[in-house]
Amino acid sequence: MLSLEATSAFLFAQFQYLWVVICFNTSAPFRKSLTTNGLLFGTWVLLMSISTFLLLAPDEWIEMADEMVGSLQLQLFPRQVFKWKLFALALINFASSYRTSPLPLPSPTHFSLKPSTLNPPSSFTYPFLPNPKP
Repeated sequence: MLSLEATSAFLFAQFQYLWVVICFNTSAPFRKSLTTNGLLFGTWVLLMSISTFLLLAPDEWIEMADEMVGSLQLQLFPRQVFKWKLFALALINFASSYRTSPLPLPSPTHFSLKPSTLNPPSSFTYPFLPNPKP
């Protein structure tokens, strides 16, 4: 389906998926830097280049790419300014995601429960099971 909304959402989502790779790539002690994994880093650079090309390339180049890859089906934007605004929004999305990703979030083990609160009282009966015989 060719529409400006679908094309905008597709291109913006591509950038979001690629930004997630950067934001969730935490450094020591959990993982090594993204640049130490050559295959992942090379793939990320290639996909980022393709996404940037599909968004910012001139319309004639997009039409040629659309003809070469029949399933691409991108709608051309009426104004070049919209492409740059969408790219700026993607950069703002990255900056905000990157800024908030290292915030310390409470882990599930942070809220430890006393062992006594994990066991039901002896007078408790399960409504869906028959009562055990004493």
